[in-house]
Amino acid sequence: MRKVVAFANASAKRHKVFEEELEGMALQGICETRWVERHDGHLQFQGDNLVKICNALHRITTWEDSKTASDAQCLRHVLCSSEFIIASVCLNDVLGTTVSLSRFLQTSSIDLKRATDAMKDTIFLLKQKRTNSDVVFQQLFSESKEIFEQLDVEIRLPRIVPRQKHRENNQPGQTAEEYFRKSIYIPLLDSIIADLEERLSPEVLSLFNLGVFLPKTVYSEVDLVAVREAVKNYTELLHRPLISTVLSEFQLWVTKWKREVESGNKVPEFLPQVIEQCDTDLYPNINVLLQILATLPVSAATAERSFSTLRRLKTWLRSNMGEERLTGLALLNIHKNIAVNVDDIITRFGKTKQRRLNFVI
Repeated sequence: MRKVVAFANASAKRHKVFEEELEGMALQGICETRWVERHDGHLQFQGDNLVKICNALHRITTWEDSKTASDAQCLRHVLCSSEFIIASVCLNDVLGTTVSLSRFLQTSSIDLKRATDAMKDTIFLLKQKRTNSDVVFQQLFSESKEIFEQLDVEIRLPRIVPRQKHRENNQPGQTAEEYFRKSIYIPLLDSIIADLEERLSPEVLSLFNLGVFLPKTVYSEVDLVAVREAVKNYTELLHRPLISTVLSEFQLWVTKWKREVESGNKVPEFLPQVIEQCDTDLYPNINVLLQILATLPVSAATAERSFSTLRRLKTWLRSNMGEERLTGLALLNIHKNIAVNVDDIITRFGKTKQRRLNFVI
């Protein structure tokens, strides 16, 4: 896919051919780092768009430029292969499951608990697809057949050789659906599931030791070891960092939520709601620990936004901008939702003495 996009955008003449076949839509690059952009870039190779891309490559094969025509023929041959079409459909199914998680992790207002729950739900859904791979891939294989019919190509299996080193050998009597399910779809699911579990494994989450203070955790299981570890890790931020004091406060916190559950009251699910119901006078240390849990960075999206903002502001024409002005412009650009009262700013500026121009307010 990356080579096709690079080939199409290498010259204006090729770009125009692809734009005509895709009815005004330009090919989007396959992003290496962001899964959301990768999903959008992959969707353009699905269904009718794949047929149109192959038609554009077929038009380029008739050009007098032998090098360009040869490259277009090679790319078209790969796009029409059985392995590419079925792998593309399988990848679209997996990315359709993970794209919601990718968008959610890039939001600005997200805490560790919500991110963990979303990650667990996504992994659970992928494992269900892995367990029911026979039924799921049957539907994907039928979608692949429609693409084969539109491209007027046949589904072909790799040839059988006596000894195979680099891939699984095709067994005699094995159907095409069974072979591609075992060689493409199942390994793809296993790879994605293993990668997600490694990125947010229980070992990584246990480093914070703050989930023990959530209401759904405290009334079901009391983990005093995790409380001791949390006090040890965040001693400098607590009001009274004595372990005995925090343990007593935690036991009172557990009693509170057990009483709420026994009374039939609804237990809050999100951290902001939990913090609102945590009295700072009665639970000062737990309130601090919950605020730490709510502010822990889940992804690097916020930091990337700040760097993107700085790149837009600190241009060559603004190379002499001072730090105070740059910080102010960056905050205005990042926090666009905060309303700014212009009259208050003019009044504040008029009362300052350190300014070059004299204004009469």
